[in-house]
Amino acid sequence: MTVFFRMLFLSCALAVTGVSHLAAQSLELFGGFKFANMRPEQNYDNLAMSGWNASATAYVTHRFGFTADVAGYYGSTAPPASASGTGTDLDVRQYSFMGGPEVRLIHRRVFNASAKALFGAAYGYLPDVPSGVAAPSTDGAFDQTKLAALFGADIDMNISRRVALRFSPGVYITQFGQDQTQKSLTISFGPVFRFGGREN
Repeated sequence: MTVFFRMLFLSCALAVTGVSHLAAQSLELFGGFKFANMRPEQNYDNLAMSGWNASATAYVTHRFGFTADVAGYYGSTAPPASASGTGTDLDVRQYSFMGGPEVRLIHRRVFNASAKALFGAAYGYLPDVPSGVAAPSTDGAFDQTKLAALFGADIDMNISRRVALRFSPGVYITQFGQDQTQKSLTISFGPVFRFGGREN
């Protein structure tokens, strides 16, 4: 779990970028539910996963900012055909820790939209693996930390100057296994709160 806490610390550090200048800038804090149509590894079928998502965006100008994002995904899947052992479903856990630029594309009184490109790491593992089940990944591990990226958008319906309801679709890219790349569709939904800045 050392890697987990290192990534959490890094995400928190990125989240406070520019906070000392909030009088001229703005900070957005988001928290909500996360849903994904995800493939944990190439040997697995796609599965529906749900969880949570939290992010902080500090804008250094009216249009350009930096976002720190953390998320947790939870689901279960049948073992792949290549895995030995029982047919018991396996729980799947995955956490991502990412940061990167975000650009406001539309800024209106009722509606805001922005695009983001986030990069970092994903930590995935299978808890409580039944005895006798062979590790399905090509490098023989149930517990991996890999590079990850998220390309998506934040679409906000403004409730007030300081509060909005956010819908955030994206493409989530991971590299679990060996020489593999997984592309998953994700959606986050929840409230966003804004602080500071002349225009929010």
